[in-house]
Amino acid sequence: MNNIFLSENWLNIVSNNNKRIKPVLIVLNDNNIFIGEIKIIHIKIWILYQEVYDLIGIIDKAKKENVSAIECNFNMSRFLNKEELEKHGSKIEMEFGTYVVNLNQSEDEIWSKIHSKHRNVIRKAEKENVKVKTDVKPEDIYEIIKEVYAKDNRSGWSLEYINSIKENLKNNVLFIGAFLDEKLQAAAIVPFDSSTGYYLHGGIKSDAVLGSSNMLQWEIIKILKLKGIKKYDFGGARKKAPNKRLEGIFRFKERFGGEFVPCYFWSLKLNSLNYLIYKILKRIRKIIR
Repeated sequence: MNNIFLSENWLNIVSNNNKRIKPVLIVLNDNNIFIGEIKIIHIKIWILYQEVYDLIGIIDKAKKENVSAIECNFNMSRFLNKEELEKHGSKIEMEFGTYVVNLNQSEDEIWSKIHSKHRNVIRKAEKENVKVKTDVKPEDIYEIIKEVYAKDNRSGWSLEYINSIKENLKNNVLFIGAFLDEKLQAAAIVPFDSSTGYYLHGGIKSDAVLGSSNMLQWEIIKILKLKGIKKYDFGGARKKAPNKRLEGIFRFKERFGGEFVPCYFWSLKLNSLNYLIYKILKRIRKIIR
């Protein structure tokens, strides 16, 4: 599978989670990619979930289809070239980044670049007999994610959405967790394609054994490496976090020794009036809810 976030399977997950977004097949340079489309009255908006290698091509197709705007604001999107985006008239909505571990290195090289504190607690978790399993039930991961989101007074992802990931991605996703005496300590959902694994969702129990989450990530790295995957992407991160909790999460990711890669959320207006109407209607719907 090429990029998993440009696949029909991923867009089916998105569409199941948000009925307004419909999967649309685009052919670019003989490659089939799937993007999202929202249609409100006569206004069409295209949504990208990952970098496309022919930005001009997608813009040209959007113009021919009378699309009013293109948006890209997904945490796993990896548009890296700010200059190219701005050259074509895109507005940078947010700058963020991710940490990426190069899995072409030997296991020993990867281990040596992990921060000593991470290595110490991984060893501690191993001594405590924490075990990692790759058959975690969606409902168990759902409970952990719900607990994590509750810390920020947010509702988190639905069980239906998490089930949809498992059903649609099948053999291209890890539902993986760290256990002590059959009790789940930490869990992660990691989709992967032929080149990259992505830490999409996950979390840790508030009373988890020290090092269980660190050990989980180390085992994910080893599993992806065994599959011949070249990179492990730790998901969104920022150099400066807005609060202490997020600062801790980003530091956790950084200490696995990956390279920090800047990324961008962006939007491109192709019909300014229609896009303004779309954004107003979107706000109204939020208020009504």
